[in-house]
Amino acid sequence: NTPYMNFRCAHFQLCRLYSFIHTLERRLYYMNNLLTYPNPILPGFYPDPSICKVGDDFYLVTSTFAYFPGVPIFHSRDLIHWEQIGNILNRDSQLPLDGAGISQGIFAPTLRYHNGTFYMVTTNVSNSLGNFIVTAKDPAGPWSDPYPLGAEGIDPSLFFDDDGTCYYCGTKPRREGARYFGDNEIYIQKLDLGTMTLAGDSYPAWHGALRGVEWPEGPHLYKKRRLVLLIKNVVIHVKHIRPALRAECFAALLCCLTVR
Repeated sequence: NTPYMNFRCAHFQLCRLYSFIHTLERRLYYMNNLLTYPNPILPGFYPDPSICKVGDDFYLVTSTFAYFPGVPIFHSRDLIHWEQIGNILNRDSQLPLDGAGISQGIFAPTLRYHNGTFYMVTTNVSNSLGNFIVTAKDPAGPWSDPYPLGAEGIDPSLFFDDDGTCYYCGTKPRREGARYFGDNEIYIQKLDLGTMTLAGDSYPAWHGALRGVEWPEGPHLYKKRRLVLLIKNVVIHVKHIRPALRAECFAALLCCLTVR
């Protein structure tokens, strides 16, 4: 009869709905297990990480301050499981630390790869070496002795443009004179890879997007259709922000004005 058939039809639809929900739950559970992983990926003392991708391989380096050997380098294929394959600065000639305080030494390394060579650029804030580059063909080493750059400031980074030109990017006190401690500029300058020296004039690219900003630092240049200048950290009193600046080309990037 009709009531009975309606009941059977409703029961059948409910069973289908239950089966669908159960299947969906199982799939979501499976996907969740695939998409989640424990953090931190490197537990312990690994500040200021920089990651470089070469083919299917990822390499990661971190700051080490006044500890020797310096700048551990890790390898991964999935950004989750990491294995240390060496220390980039493992010789006295690479890492002079005489008189360095516990929070001095090596600050914020950046790792890059270009045309078969790995480049690691960093700052030894406790030594006249200052900002320098070391290179290697094999990320596990050996790495070269330092190439001192004579660049002001800290937090150096490298960017390789499509035509192979290398640009150095860093932070230092404003060239026109800092009004207070941490009144810095992000600046860009060409790097001659043949001589490992800075070439031409340097250009102030950014001072921060807000009034009274302190310590625009940790700059990195990237290119995906257009240039992006990513600044790691800006301090405003006790708050931190992470601004990004976008430009079509270097000329546009270097013409950006700071809100004063």
